[in-house]
Amino acid sequence: MQQKTNWMRYLIIGISTLLFSWQLGCRKRVEYFLQADFIFINETEHAVNYSGLLQLEQFTSDTVIRVGTGGDKNEKIESCCQGFLEDFQGDYTQVYTVFNDSLCLFYNENEGPTNLVNYEKRRIKNNHFEFTYRFTEEQYNEAAPCN
Repeated sequence: MQQKTNWMRYLIIGISTLLFSWQLGCRKRVEYFLQADFIFINETEHAVNYSGLLQLEQFTSDTVIRVGTGGDKNEKIESCCQGFLEDFQGDYTQVYTVFNDSLCLFYNENEGPTNLVNYEKRRIKNNHFEFTYRFTEEQYNEAAPCN
């Protein structure tokens, strides 16, 4: 009788473990849509050609780039979107701004528009963010003749 009771306990423990493992393994990982709007504003009176925007030519007014991908349910604005920026800017060693096709301003990593720290940030709604970078007269004054 004692042996039958022990086998019954082992069977209950085994079935419980199996059901518990099955429940853990069946959970789905849900990926949520993450959207970021990058706005580049030219506050100068000069045409700007920014190499970080590979798909754009010179612009004299505001430019908006909207990108999206999968993300977690509640992304944080401080850490969500640097990868987007790196994707469309390309290699940091070649990021620069040209004013009026004659003056150049080169950026090292984490300078100017290469890092989200230098952008104005705003949460539009859950997992939708807006980042604004401004090209200013101060930057124009720092630029040197292109070689």
